[in-house]
Amino acid sequence: MNPSGPRPDPELPQHELLGLLREAIDGDHFALSAEPIVALATGDPIKHELALLLPAQDGGLIPSGGFQPVAERFGLTAELDDLLVRRAAQMAREGDAVAVDIQSGSVSDPDLARRTEQALADAGAAPGLITFELTEESLTTNAPAATAFAQRMHDLGCSITGDEFGTGSAGFGYLKRLPLDCLKLDACFIERLSSTPSDAQFVRAFVGLAEGLGLATAADGVQDDATRAVVEDAGVDQAQGVLFGGPVALTDGRLTSPSPARAAREGRGQRA
Repeated sequence: MNPSGPRPDPELPQHELLGLLREAIDGDHFALSAEPIVALATGDPIKHELALLLPAQDGGLIPSGGFQPVAERFGLTAELDDLLVRRAAQMAREGDAVAVDIQSGSVSDPDLARRTEQALADAGAAPGLITFELTEESLTTNAPAATAFAQRMHDLGCSITGDEFGTGSAGFGYLKRLPLDCLKLDACFIERLSSTPSDAQFVRAFVGLAEGLGLATAADGVQDDATRAVVEDAGVDQAQGVLFGGPVALTDGRLTSPSPARAAREGRGQRA
């Protein structure tokens, strides 16, 4: 993700990144970015994918891709995911539909589901406004734990998306057994669509597979109108990418434009 705003030196030494991470975790000092996910039929945002931004000493914000490898190396991913889930729950309480990626390393934690359920309960969040995204890799590498987490969240009323589909080894039969609501095609298949016919054929096959399983479909990395036309023609339901605004840093943890759920709720309040 590349939220707008100043950037720190991408070559920040590992020990400095680790220090910033530890300080931000202990003090819950992270900022948030949000990327709209739109319904292709209307072009309207239906939810926003959230990510943590790490404050740097120069006042910039480091996107998750800049600190995630260090977090993984030093075993901090579970703490980061817990923080992100709590932020997402707070936004859902306000009526914003949000999506969060759960890192592969966190999925293997047998206590993840309990902590997540507690975070939703503490915030008083509506589970139906929260989507958990699990990568194809995590769904297959940590199959029992990932399936248990997905099933528990699904039973609560949350939505589950299989993320980065097409980059892992999930078989069709395995996907059928998972409590998924949506499959998201990885950006690597989307970014070359307008110039690579074989990728366009893959997208059509992907949509056919998902429809056969009764799942919605999403495309990541839509950069231009030509690409949008291809994925929309293929029958993809949802999309995200720079064409639709891309990720931006939030102000005070709030979306500039409310999600449809919050807008409807606030409209009812104004009419009351």
